[in-house]
Amino acid sequence: MNVKDIVVSRILDQLEKGTPPWKQPWFNVGKGNINGHVYTGLNRLLLADCQDQYYMTFNQALGLGGAVKKGEKGKQVVFWKQLKIEKEKDGEIEEKNIPFLRYYTVFGLSQVSLPQAAIDKIKMVRFNNNQVMDSPEALAAKTGADIRHNDGTRAFYDPMNDYVNMPLIGQFTDSQAYYATLFHELAHWTGGPKRLNRIDMIAARGGQVYAKEELTAEITAAMLCHDFQIKDNNAAGYCESWLHALQNDRNMIFYAAGRSQKAYEYLNQ
Repeated sequence: MNVKDIVVSRILDQLEKGTPPWKQPWFNVGKGNINGHVYTGLNRLLLADCQDQYYMTFNQALGLGGAVKKGEKGKQVVFWKQLKIEKEKDGEIEEKNIPFLRYYTVFGLSQVSLPQAAIDKIKMVRFNNNQVMDSPEALAAKTGADIRHNDGTRAFYDPMNDYVNMPLIGQFTDSQAYYATLFHELAHWTGGPKRLNRIDMIAARGGQVYAKEELTAEITAAMLCHDFQIKDNNAAGYCESWLHALQNDRNMIFYAAGRSQKAYEYLNQ
């Protein structure tokens, strides 16, 4: 099984259990390697069902005078490497870098036996995550997005006129439902041509391109909801549709995870 198959199988397994990995209740916790590297994008999804904050490889545990506990199984995290190849063109040799996906296995701090001094040192590591705003209202205001309430029956982002439409907050069951929906539409808003320019976002409903953009917005909104401890009650209803979409396009999760990380960072800048 290659790296992509490992990743997709992990995500599909979570969806089959009825739990999208981007909807885990501890998804917002900053997670990273004990060397200070923070896990973002796809690796946030791959570690979403793990409650540890600090991770290390088998060799890192050994180097700290410890060992992985008997019976513990690690988790795979991925990274891109550049493979340099030579290709002949018009009688000349050209060098070209091709990205390819690799993975390594990590173990959470709770899965490793370490000297107390090593544990104390690890817990001093702080991950350089985005600074979270004080409130969802503050985040929405800081974006400068044009948020209107013209149509009280629908929430949407209009890419042609570059605005977000929302029903009034009182039309939702509670404020959490309002902000979970607003975050989804603001995620779409980040793809506008003046911002991250996801030029394929204006696509017919129902197609694979449209599904990729929807998944990008879904994951971005989940990140923001967890930042503000907002519960999105629509989580379970989407599992079957995402399961079907990812089975049809096994590259979709790589696309959406990378773009959602960029959208999340844009909204928090």
